[in-house]
Amino acid sequence: MLQKVIADAVIALREKTELKNPAAEISVPDILAENASLESKLDFLRGQLAGNEAEEITVFGHIRQLYADYTAQGKQLDFLIEYEKWFDARFGNTHTKGNLTADFSHKSFESLLALIHKALKADEENYIVLPVGQGTSGALERLHKILGIDIAPAALERLSGAQRTRLLELRDQLKRFAEQKNRWAEQYKKTKDKWLLAEIDALDEGLAAVHKLIDEWIREFIPASNRPVILITGQEHHGNTLPYDGTLADKIIVPFKPGTVDIDLAAYEKLLQDLRTQGRKIIVSFSAASNVTGQKTDIIATATLAKKYGALTIYDHAASLAYEPIDLSPRTVDGRPLIDAVVASPHKLPGGPGSTGLLVFNKAIYPAQLQPTNKAGGTVWHVSLWDVEYSRDILERELSGTPNGIGVLRLGLAIDLSYNIIGFENIQEIERALSKPLFNYLRGEPNIILYGDQELEKRVPIFSFNIKHGDGLLHPNFVARVLSDLFGIQTRPGCSCAGEYGHYLLQISQEASRIMLEKVREGIFAGKPGWVRLNPHWLFTPEQVSYMTEAIKLISLHGHKLLSLYELDIDGHYQFKDAFKDAAYFDVNVADAENVGVAQAARVFQRRQLWDAQVRPAGSKYAYRRALLDQLENAEIFLNALPDNTGRLRTLTLEEHGAPLPLLYESLTPKFQEKLDTLDRQKFDAPPAEGIAAGY
Repeated sequence: MLQKVIADAVIALREKTELKNPAAEISVPDILAENASLESKLDFLRGQLAGNEAEEITVFGHIRQLYADYTAQGKQLDFLIEYEKWFDARFGNTHTKGNLTADFSHKSFESLLALIHKALKADEENYIVLPVGQGTSGALERLHKILGIDIAPAALERLSGAQRTRLLELRDQLKRFAEQKNRWAEQYKKTKDKWLLAEIDALDEGLAAVHKLIDEWIREFIPASNRPVILITGQEHHGNTLPYDGTLADKIIVPFKPGTVDIDLAAYEKLLQDLRTQGRKIIVSFSAASNVTGQKTDIIATATLAKKYGALTIYDHAASLAYEPIDLSPRTVDGRPLIDAVVASPHKLPGGPGSTGLLVFNKAIYPAQLQPTNKAGGTVWHVSLWDVEYSRDILERELSGTPNGIGVLRLGLAIDLSYNIIGFENIQEIERALSKPLFNYLRGEPNIILYGDQELEKRVPIFSFNIKHGDGLLHPNFVARVLSDLFGIQTRPGCSCAGEYGHYLLQISQEASRIMLEKVREGIFAGKPGWVRLNPHWLFTPEQVSYMTEAIKLISLHGHKLLSLYELDIDGHYQFKDAFKDAAYFDVNVADAENVGVAQAARVFQRRQLWDAQVRPAGSKYAYRRALLDQLENAEIFLNALPDNTGRLRTLTLEEHGAPLPLLYESLTPKFQEKLDTLDRQKFDAPPAEGIAAGY
């Protein structure tokens, strides 16, 4: 009887508080349903893509934007941002229980992780999915702590007594060596005295010896048997090579086959054999694909060899995540996971910007007997003045602090979109069709140097190139600037955070690199070479790829003429000359960037509401295509009308500008020229070279 009274009371309360939600009664078609056509899905997503078809203001007027830098950063989708508002209203803190937002937070968080497990075929019995940090860098940092190879530079400064004194003495000796070398190098530039050159070579040997002493001194605390060897490839980006410098491990680069960008598997296996014979612990940390050339790594072949010799296997999917699926289902002959860990940067996916980094690792490599790597709230079962008991659940132990709910949501949605809604079979088919004509043009154009393998099947659609003119090269920073200013195409110039690979691809010698470094230390960055990197994305249309190809053709034919309109600054950027600037266009984007804040957010929101309230014209997709054709036609007329300036072009040099490649310019900014003049005066005002004794 009592139970019925309580039940009736609950029902009565529900009826009184029931709210009607008109939106819930609206029937809408599921545009991304499994049975929806691929073309309808793509049309919908293109219409939702942030910045797609946007009109920007450049020095040449109003230009439609075409974003082609997905290797660095993806774009957000409007409908996912709207979904975030709905999600955020219900999401709270996963560290609490006992209220509605906590219940929703826990369940949705678990659902998102389960979605990722399933998409990556990372069975929950063997693998942990850990959203962490910023992109691959944050994921690798956590993984290095888990593996026990991470050591902070500041930790070395806390060494006490004689240990610290010895380190400081060695560092001071390094400094004196370097200062003496710089003095002799400056003197040699003026005198060309061969004796000085011999002394510099001897000093280089001394520098190398002191570096070796420091390395040995740091590592003597950990015997070789406990110090892992990290094997990486020559194509790694900085996120998967620099972190291993200064760690409690030794780094070895697996060579390429001579004259190629393919890993030398025979040399790789020989390294594995030798290291196992020495009793060393081996960690293989390879990129799944290059972020410069798109060159794919044979994951199964390299991981199988690694496991044959007892190595741990890590694969970095920063560059490949948008184009190739992660598959953690392969097993060794004895049934263990073939891949021990993967790291990825989901911010490069559509819908991914703002997401957390992604680390997925094999539970078997986790040192559960130790404390968590990042001790904080959520990692403990009990804390008192006398005792601390940490959770025995690996995910809880490593998911320290309040999880980034929206970041994890963006991670899960971005994975869901690529893996489930569109699917990688479709993505790869679309990208092959889009990439082929662009790739064939870049590979076949005599004035263009395309880096990487000349077979499309061996690479994901990431293309890096330089444009030749006469005996020189158009500076990649200049080409990217023109692609943006004149055509609205957003690309990335430079070395793509892959300096070691860049030296290999551009064939920069150690001596040329040393001179380039000297100029960088003097504040001159203009001579640093690189390439222009772009990639057609699966959300592109064939018309967009064609537009991009034709724009590059025009620059290869006429781009040098535009050097008359730009000045090169000391940082390597090409600035539009004051004489050609128009106040109506100049620095509009800079002003917007400098005023980022809540007030600007409110203004943008109000403008967006007014725009959405208007009836948008039908056929906007065709209007955009027409706009691209008009831009191309206008640019061609403009470039053809420009006078040829080949006779006025000059080349950056290694000696003066630190440029190992013949990069072209017509004029420098006054600040850059003033810096060069100052350095030139200092050479002539420098005191005579001091002897060896004076250096110490």
